[in-house]
Amino acid sequence: MDGSGRRLGANATADRSREWLSEALFHLMREKPYGDITVTDIAERAQLSRRTYYRNVQSKEELVALRCRRLVDDYVTRLRDADLAQTRDVALVFFTFWTDHADFLRTLVTCGMSGLILQKFNEHIAEVFHRSASPKYAHVPHIEYALAFNAGGYFNVLFEWLRRGARETPSEMADAVASIGTV
Repeated sequence: MDGSGRRLGANATADRSREWLSEALFHLMREKPYGDITVTDIAERAQLSRRTYYRNVQSKEELVALRCRRLVDDYVTRLRDADLAQTRDVALVFFTFWTDHADFLRTLVTCGMSGLILQKFNEHIAEVFHRSASPKYAHVPHIEYALAFNAGGYFNVLFEWLRRGARETPSEMADAVASIGTV
C-alpha cells in the first residue's frame, strides 16, 4: 500500500506516470507557449515513452487538470484541518496555501488556463462550504449561487494579487478579504 492507503500495482504505476507527465508539462509550460508543446516534448521531459503517454492520458489538458485537481484536494485537506471561526480564517488558509503554489498559478494565467483551477475548485465547493461556513448559512436560499459567487471572488482576488506581484502577505490579503464584507 502507498501512503494514501491505495494498493500498489498497475494503477499506482499509471498514477505515477501521469504525475511525471504532468510535472514535465508544467516545466515545459514555463519554457515555451502551451500550444507549441508536443507529446514528444512531454514524454521526453518525463523520461517516458510516447506509448506510455498515450496509454495514460488523452490530452495535455488532462495533465493540467490532474495537477489542478491534486492541488484543490490538498487545499480542501488543509481547510478541513484548520480552525475556522471567521471569514478572515478561511481567507488566511486560502492565501497561505496558494502562496505555496504561486508559480503554478502564474503559469496557468500566462497560458490562459486559470479557469481550470476554479473549475476543479467548484467540484469541491459543497465540501468546502460545509467545512468553512457558519451554521447560520445552512438555510440560505439558493446557496449554490452564493457559493459560486464566493469562489469566483476568492480566485479573482487571488489572480489579481498574483498579477500585482503578490506583494502583500497572506495575512494582509486575509484582512483585505475580511474587510470586503464591511464595504
